[in-house]
Amino acid sequence: MRATIPPMDVEAILTLILHANRLKRMPRTGWVIRGLTGAESVADHIFGTAFIALVLAELVAEPVDRGKLLAMILLHDLPESLTTDLPQPVVRFFPPDAKPQAELNALMELLQGVEFGERFRAWWQAAKDEESIEARILRDADRLELLVQAYVYGRMMSGTVLDEFWEGQEERPFKLEVSQRLFAALLERRRQEQRGRRKGRRPTRGGPSSTGR
Repeated sequence: MRATIPPMDVEAILTLILHANRLKRMPRTGWVIRGLTGAESVADHIFGTAFIALVLAELVAEPVDRGKLLAMILLHDLPESLTTDLPQPVVRFFPPDAKPQAELNALMELLQGVEFGERFRAWWQAAKDEESIEARILRDADRLELLVQAYVYGRMMSGTVLDEFWEGQEERPFKLEVSQRLFAALLERRRQEQRGRRKGRRPTRGGPSSTGR
């Protein structure tokens, strides 16, 4: 016997799906304004966050609802399909509640006419509230993904243009101990590579720089 398909506003759901698709073509503007060409998209960032979150879920002692976690990850940046990815150099000029309110307004517009919209909104809000273990994992994974990407891009670029991403990071604790340990390992790897690059730039004894040629 064929299952009964619940009534739905097909046009509203299709519009929602098409808006989510925009995130695949929307660059993360923080990288763009720092001169990176071919920067990752918002959807790329969401994938990276999801993978790190899945790893963290395996490493925490508390039970994790992975279905809820996945839903929260997929939805937490969905409003950017309307607001775009607003970088911190811009957001710092906003009143404190302006960006969160704009994101909520955008989400409500995206979910208009969608039968399950309230469930999506509740998952999105749970991610923002950061009270559940799933929300704490998402928060840490989101930040770790940014730093992993800064590390990867930093290896590709010359100069110190991305150093600002690391400033003050050690003073900001993560929600979870395992996240803190992963961050410490990433930071140490970056420092070791920086030391190696500095040594590689030093003149070699007996080389042209020591003879004046």
